[in-house]
Amino acid sequence: MDNFWSKTASIPSTVKPDYLLFKYLKPEYRIIDVGCGNGNIALALGLLGYSVTGVDINQSAIERANQKAQSLRLPNVNFITADICNSHIDGCYDIAIMNAFMTTLVDEALRVEVLRRIRDLLRNNGLLYIADFLQNYNIPLYRQRYEEGISCGLEKGTFYVRDSDGNILYLAHHFESKEIMELVINTGYKIIEFEVRKFKTRSGNPIDGFVLIAGI
Repeated sequence: MDNFWSKTASIPSTVKPDYLLFKYLKPEYRIIDVGCGNGNIALALGLLGYSVTGVDINQSAIERANQKAQSLRLPNVNFITADICNSHIDGCYDIAIMNAFMTTLVDEALRVEVLRRIRDLLRNNGLLYIADFLQNYNIPLYRQRYEEGISCGLEKGTFYVRDSDGNILYLAHHFESKEIMELVINTGYKIIEFEVRKFKTRSGNPIDGFVLIAGI
């Protein structure tokens, strides 16, 4: 279960870039896409002319992403197989983006480590963009999942994701608004904007999520 995201052949890409991201992007910005998966967002930004580095622990996904970048003739886009916390990544970026990546970080200490590491990769006045899922206790399916997680000793908002046969695939975490904002602030950022959105999960369920822009 711990190695799910490094080994899986299928990485969902259901959360699309939000208008808030484009509100703050500038043509000259260097972007790092953390937890980029198959690279769909990085490639889309590359087609718009942005310089993007995608980082993910899934080697096969990164290989596919690099192949796509080459076929699209995007020298301004490159992908690296790496653990953001345990790899040397060169560069000073203007903005770091994380689309549905924080949900995979089910250890609170790891979330702190990731956000601090990203802060170190940003230039002065750099920006952080996060789009991810909120807790949806109003939806019976998710309320049941959250309650099961709590009964198993998991952090509130952390739950098991299972396949159609009921086998556990991985753990995921959905945030409370206050929780994610405090996490971002406590790791050295200043929140600029926070808005609630409707997103789809990998199974197609529409649920509440959020987009956040923060600066350092």
